[in-house]
This record gives sequence, C-alpha cells and structure tokens, in this order.
Amino acid sequence: MGNSNRWLIVTLTVAALVGGVWYAIATDSRARNEAKREPSDSVSPTQGTQSASDSPATLPEPDYLISESGRLEISAESLAEGEMLTLGLALSDDARAADALEVRVISLDGRALDVSALPVAGEGTGVRLAIDADWLQPGSYMIQIKTTENSPLALRRYVLVVQ
Repeated sequence: MGNSNRWLIVTLTVAALVGGVWYAIATDSRARNEAKREPSDSVSPTQGTQSASDSPATLPEPDYLISESGRLEISAESLAEGEMLTLGLALSDDARAADALEVRVISLDGRALDVSALPVAGEGTGVRLAIDADWLQPGSYMIQIKTTENSPLALRRYVLVVQ
C-alpha cells in the first residue's frame, strides 16, 4: 500500500468521524427543541428563581439597553433596594420567539439566577427582562439567553458589570 493511499484512508476516516459528530449534535439539538419542557420545582442552593409575567406589557420600559453580545457597566448606587432592574437586550427577530425565553444570570462567585426574557412587540425590538436589584452585588455577571435558533449553540451572551 502506497503512502498516498494511507493518507487518503486517514483523511476519509477523519471526515467520517467529523460528519458523524456533527450529525449527532444536530439530531440531539432538534430532539431537545421539539420536546415539551416541564417546569422544574427544584432549585439548587446556588440558584435563585424569578418568574416574569407572561405579558410583555407588564414589564416597564428598560432602565438600560445592551447591544447584541454587548457589555453594560452600571453603578451599584443606581440600584434601588427592593426594586427590579429592567434590561432591554438586542436580539434578532430570528433568534427570539413569541413566548418567553430562558435566561440565566451568572456571577463570578458562582451564584446563578434564572429569569425569563419577554419579546418586545415589533420588528427588531429584542427582548426585555427584569432582575431583582437586591440579588445584584458589585461584580461582573454573564447574562446568557437561550434562543430559538435551530443550532447546537443557540445562545447569546451579554455582560453586566455592577461597580
């Protein structure tokens, strides 16, 4: 067997493995998107939960807007105790649904808060979410939103820094 035949076999084997992994990920993602999700009543000690209302009209105008995959820095003094911080997140119409989207706010110290983002009526308007200002402390947070795109990595991330 010649040297060129060995390279051909290695190349075809690698291509078959990559194709198989891609197919498995795409199939698993489609199955998860089609499965109906049941709400969970259990919360781990590092998580908080907060539910937004089912109607976008009940959330006030956003205090701040964050561009897609953007970053926002705010002062801790601007957070009123006992209030909600309302954020508007830029998100393409293809990535959002007509219903609430799952959002996880994660701090650098490992705390996590699960909230819902509600679509804003109209084209190119993004989504809106509210975070309990009492939960936020000075530090950096990653806001991760699960989109409706048919992709293995259907996520968008935003950064919130409280100084």
